[in-house]
Amino acid sequence: MKPHVWRGKSTGRWWVDTCRDSGEAYPGTLNQGYETWREAYDATCLAIAADPA
Repeated sequence: MKPHVWRGKSTGRWWVDTCRDSGEAYPGTLNQGYETWREAYDATCLAIAADPA
């Protein structure tokens, strides 16, 4: 499952999903989104590093 980092048009927040249309937060990341792209990217890296697979 590859993460997808994108910015919401209506909220302006950055999101990490399993795919753009899933609406599910990538496991290990916030479902409220992030203020900056960097915060979303860092959270994604930590989630991937924590995955034992």
